[in-house]
Parts: sequence; C-alpha cells; structure tokens
Amino acid sequence: MKRFPSFFYFEVGIISECRREEGNMNYFQEKKRKGQKKKIVITGASGFVGSRLCDFFSKSGFWKNKSEHDYIVFAPTHKQMDITEEKSVQTYMKEIHPDVVIHSAAISNTWVCEQHPELSSNVNVIGTVNIGTMCGELGSKLIFMSSDQVYNGEIGLHPHLETEFLRPSNVYGKHKLEAEQRLFNMNIDVVCLRLTWMFDYPKVGSILNQNIIVNVLNALKQQTSIQSPIHEYRGVTYVWDVVKNMENVLDISAGIYNYGSECSGNTYETVGFVFDSLGKNMEKEKLLLADTKRYVNQPRNLSMSIEKLKKTGISFPSSYEGILQCIKESN
Repeated sequence: MKRFPSFFYFEVGIISECRREEGNMNYFQEKKRKGQKKKIVITGASGFVGSRLCDFFSKSGFWKNKSEHDYIVFAPTHKQMDITEEKSVQTYMKEIHPDVVIHSAAISNTWVCEQHPELSSNVNVIGTVNIGTMCGELGSKLIFMSSDQVYNGEIGLHPHLETEFLRPSNVYGKHKLEAEQRLFNMNIDVVCLRLTWMFDYPKVGSILNQNIIVNVLNALKQQTSIQSPIHEYRGVTYVWDVVKNMENVLDISAGIYNYGSECSGNTYETVGFVFDSLGKNMEKEKLLLADTKRYVNQPRNLSMSIEKLKKTGISFPSSYEGILQCIKESN
C-alpha cells in the first residue's frame, strides 16, 4: 500500500490527522485486522449535533480503552465539500475514502423549510443522495440523521413504529422521508436514524439550538411566559445520549431506527418537569401557560417506540431521566 505524507487541518476546534491512501477495496478489512484507525467523515460539523460528534470521536478522554476506540475524524467545511454539488462530494470523498460517513448536515429549521422548499430539497434530499452515491461507490457505511418529523401528521397517540406508512404534513418531514427512501433504493450500507428534538445545557464554547432547556432558562432570565401545547406528544433527548450511543451505531445492520428518548407526557407536562428539575416550581406557576387550542382538532404525536433499536443493544433513558442528567452534569 502506498502512503502519502500526512497533512493537518483545523475545523470546529478539532485537529484531525488526515492521510490519503491508495489500494483495493479490501484495505478497510485489512486495516481493521491490523488495528489501524477508522476514518470517519462527519458532515454538518459546525452544527448542534455534528460539533459534539466531532468532539466525541476525536478525544480519547471519552474512551475507557483508548487502543480500542481510535478514529481519524474529518469535518469538512462547506468550502471543502458542498453536499449539494455532486462533483464537490466526489472529489472530497475520493480523497478521504472514509470507512464511515455520519451525515448530520441539514436545513433542520422547519419554518425555513416551509418558506424555502427548494433550498430544503437541495440540502436535505439532493445533498443526502450525493453523499449516499459516493458511499456506495467507495464501500463506506452511511449513517443518516433523519427526523421524527416524518411522523408529523399521523393520526393516533401510540408511539410510532418504523414500519408505518407515512404521509408527513410539513416540508422538512417530507424531504427527510424522501431522502430515506432514495438511500434505500441505492442498495447501500445505510443506517437511518430518526432523531427527536434534542437539548443541552448552555456551556461556553458549545453550539446551541433552541431547545426545551434553553427556552425555560430564557423565560426565567427574562421573566417571560412560555405557552406549551397540551395536545402535542413527543420525546426530547439529551444530545449527549445521542452522541455517546453513536459508536455502537457503527456496528448495527442497515435499516431505519427510531433513535432517541421515549416520553409518554405531553409537551406542557415535559416543560413543567424542566421547571421542577431546575428547582423553579414557584416560577413555573407564573410563567408556564397551557396552550389548549393548538392541535386541538388533531393532536400532534411525534412520540416514537425504540423497541427495534433496543434489540441491537442500544437504549436511551426516558426524556425525563435525560433532563435530570443534563441538569446534573451542568452543575
């Protein structure tokens, strides 16, 4: 096998060692046998989930046995790889020749997707197809971050299963489902993870989204009210539970998996639990308002069953357990 000189690049606070290697498709198996590092490309590395995945797979401090968990992480910027441009994806992926691609890049703001459906299609569908095509050509495993929004619009209050026939009611859900279907039509090694809404506690230097804990903290700080629907049911997941389970995902079989915490309560009850867990019971009575009108005609149910995922040995704490753990780790 011919080796080229190592080079280094800096991305989202991570220094990754990148080597270009040539050889036949069996060199991945040979590398594993020799205990060599596994190469992982993480798209969307400047985002909420992607940045944490980069930290997780790059820092040996996360691992109990460093020798068994050694990865080279590649976190391409938009300039290095524009996923909406087929040629850009081809060039980057052929240069890196990764073992695994974790595809978290997306337009995930549902409002933006509704207002700009063409942008959503280009990024969430075409970009995903471009990544999948090259994974198939190179023999790379693809882990695709899908969403519980594929269940948006379904009738009933049961936890959703991966086998249901789906008719998403919003653009983001439609495009995530289309991306899943097009990936599986390629007959490649792909794992689609349907993620819930995720949360984390604000930390200096960490990228944040608008999440359930941040929203409550902002309401407490600004003394503004929060209206939460009583007719909405969904799980919310501590983002570090999502990230820390990801190494086990590298070894599961291709398929679609609901991936996140289960929750039986409605959104109003879950937000109230955040107030209680922060020790802000009195403020809750003043700031948390029950929205009784939203979704009254058809309750919105995004809750998912993770029984299929559990059969692979991967599990999540409940949403309430995750909230408690997140707040505990912030102290």
